[in-house]
Amino acid sequence: SVNFHLRANATFTSLVASEYARGALDPEAFQRRAAEYIRENPALTHLFLRPPDGSPVWIAPATPGNGAEAVRALLTSTGVSMERATLDPAPRFTRIVDPGNGGRILGLYAPIPGDGGHHGLIGARYTLDGILRHTVPPHAKEGNRVSLTDPAGTLLAALRAPTDTDSQFTFREELKALEGGVHLQLDHYADHFLDLEVWLMAALCLGLTLGITWCMWTLITVAEGRRAAQETAQRDRDNLINVFEAMEDGVAIVTPHLDVAYVNPVLIKDFGPYAGRKCYEYFHNHRHVCEWCMMDDVVAGKAVHTEWCYPRNDRTYDLIDTRVENADGLVSKLKIFRDMTEWAEARRALQQSEERFHHLFENAADALFLHDPSGRIVEANRAACETLGHSRERFHDLRMEDVVPGYTPPAHFGDGSTNPLATVFTEQRRGDGTTFPVEIRATAMDNGGDPLILASARDITEQRRAEDAIQRQLEAEQAAADKTRRGLAESESLHRVATALLQKITLEDVLTVVCDEAKQLTGATGSGVLLLEEDHFRVRHWTGTPPASNASVPVAGSFCDMAIQRTEPTLIGDVSQYDLACYRDPRPDSLLAVPLLVEGKIIGVLDVAGGPQGFDAPDIRVLGHLGSQAAIAIETAHLRHQAEQVAVVEERQRLARELHDSVTQALYSLSLYADAASIALTSDRVGVTLEHLEHLRALAREAMLEMRLLIFELHPPALEKEGLVGALRTRLATVERRAGLATEICVDGEEAPLSAGVEGALYRFAQEALTNVIKHAAAQNVWVWARYRTGDVKLAVRDDGQGFDPADAERTGGRGMRGMRERLLTVGGTLAVESSPGNGASLCARVPLG
Repeated sequence: SVNFHLRANATFTSLVASEYARGALDPEAFQRRAAEYIRENPALTHLFLRPPDGSPVWIAPATPGNGAEAVRALLTSTGVSMERATLDPAPRFTRIVDPGNGGRILGLYAPIPGDGGHHGLIGARYTLDGILRHTVPPHAKEGNRVSLTDPAGTLLAALRAPTDTDSQFTFREELKALEGGVHLQLDHYADHFLDLEVWLMAALCLGLTLGITWCMWTLITVAEGRRAAQETAQRDRDNLINVFEAMEDGVAIVTPHLDVAYVNPVLIKDFGPYAGRKCYEYFHNHRHVCEWCMMDDVVAGKAVHTEWCYPRNDRTYDLIDTRVENADGLVSKLKIFRDMTEWAEARRALQQSEERFHHLFENAADALFLHDPSGRIVEANRAACETLGHSRERFHDLRMEDVVPGYTPPAHFGDGSTNPLATVFTEQRRGDGTTFPVEIRATAMDNGGDPLILASARDITEQRRAEDAIQRQLEAEQAAADKTRRGLAESESLHRVATALLQKITLEDVLTVVCDEAKQLTGATGSGVLLLEEDHFRVRHWTGTPPASNASVPVAGSFCDMAIQRTEPTLIGDVSQYDLACYRDPRPDSLLAVPLLVEGKIIGVLDVAGGPQGFDAPDIRVLGHLGSQAAIAIETAHLRHQAEQVAVVEERQRLARELHDSVTQALYSLSLYADAASIALTSDRVGVTLEHLEHLRALAREAMLEMRLLIFELHPPALEKEGLVGALRTRLATVERRAGLATEICVDGEEAPLSAGVEGALYRFAQEALTNVIKHAAAQNVWVWARYRTGDVKLAVRDDGQGFDPADAERTGGRGMRGMRERLLTVGGTLAVESSPGNGASLCARVPLG
């Protein structure tokens, strides 16, 4: 009984913690529910909510007195910290302590669930005297002294009585709900049947000695038997409760007065706490006794088996109600709940499947037959009747070979096992004797253990006609397919070249791909790219044979000039017939030159060298497409190189502006304050001199900080050597800490290698954000946080400075917001800004990976 009460209290506190975590509990509801529960469970003195900071904010019951002091004494004496109490998600009891005010106490803690961190706990306070007074059944107190002891037998608390106890009748049982081996002990009060009056009577009645001895022996035997029976009954009850606790089925015990006496954890999970509730209220949510209640029949010994659907969770249960009798003769109803939801759904699904099968069978467009392994037709659908001209009853007298000549069921279908679909093309006979081609498909079925074969017959007359027409069409299309195959191969080759060109960045990489692919696509012996420079062509790249013997070729009087004049691919089948300049030695047998044009402008020539067999029209077409792609790729490489040079110039100009706007002005101010200090010192104005010197020192520090920032930007750490996190650590140690800021960097996840573009963009973002903290935030602390995940990487910079309005910053372009967003946009990233005046600022960059 004590174990049940304590476990029920643990379950209640856990449920209250869950409701608080969901936001479904306010102070008023907490006071109402806690006060009601304490009234029904007086072993509890207080219920309270303890937040992470450690001070109880909600205490029930909310009555004047020492409620807060009692809870505070419990927290202090048990020494339970917030971190220790939340290590285990399950409710836990504290050790028993003596706060020194006359009675031992203990506590119960249920952590408030949540994602990460400490969210507080729901706690309860007990006194050991209260546990004994209110959880031990009255019949156990009659004739016994009830007490709590430790494993060594030391008395912790007791319900005392003036009568002495008999040491022969002492029972001890461990309270498993509590930790530390606390035992519940019953000591039977001595009956003093051997007091002085009995001995005087024995002295007067010596003749009755033997009779009294026999009676005493009988009483001892009965007492020992009763004790053994009680121990056996208690052990059986504990074992039964343990079985109930471990069962996957729900178990409940209901008294004849319809009170729920016990519910195992399975039902508590589905229906909630049961203490003090009627069965019709707890299970059916009714205010009155259910009309179908069969308690009297069950108590009379009748077992009731029903199926019931609980509307709150839409679960279906198989209920078994039977009579159970306690050791004290109290008869109750034992209810066993077996969750049959999946079985019921499977049964409904099977029924629906059978209905669908019959519907599909009857309404199928093909003729369907069900027959046994011997070939006797069991059932035929409507399409079979209409197609063959037989009635449904007539089919019952036929066999499959009667309607499908030569049809024989496969032998391995006869064992009723599941087999793959078998397909046969044959003839089917109508009732008038005519036949037509059909496709027969047969598969095995299990009809309640009896093997059946489902055969479908599809009329393929039109299919045969269509197949003949398709065969003729295929033969006509085969020639067209051969013609397009080569074009497809050329397209795939060009696509491969285009993909390779898009992946290259430098001009040398682009030229290597162009020459290699031109040689491979046309089967040439060698290829080269010549770029136009004023009045000559410079050989920028070549491969294969014959080798290049000259670094440049004049425009006039060269093979390249022929291609430029025609502005189209030019084929020279026999190079020996022309006396034109060529950069190869010896000259090739044949040559194919393609001008490289970008928006009508000639930038160079792509040529390939071949053998005596020369090149054909497809080679000219493919090389023409390759020339167009190569020209664009070459021009793109040129533009990319120019853009990089422009970016370098812009960065230098920006640093020059920073140097002029900050350091130069600071140095000029230094000279002014130095002159002013010198004049004040000459005039013996010491105070003014010190003030100017103080301004001088501040300006010097500011100039030194600005110079350090600029030097760090000019010579940043090598990202490829230190990585993003290492570079940021170096920056924080070199700049921010020397500027007087407290710094911290945190990495969430394993640091993954990033591309140079992503790593550079994130580092420049962090550099700009940290510079803003130093210049504008007036902060004391700065935090950098990097999170690595499979799909993205995040980098955040947060400070505790004066903050700002993000809308104003975006509108005015201040604090470098626009530059940060544009830099992150180049790698597909985004920027999130959170700040307000007086509350610091947080800037977070997110860049997707892959």
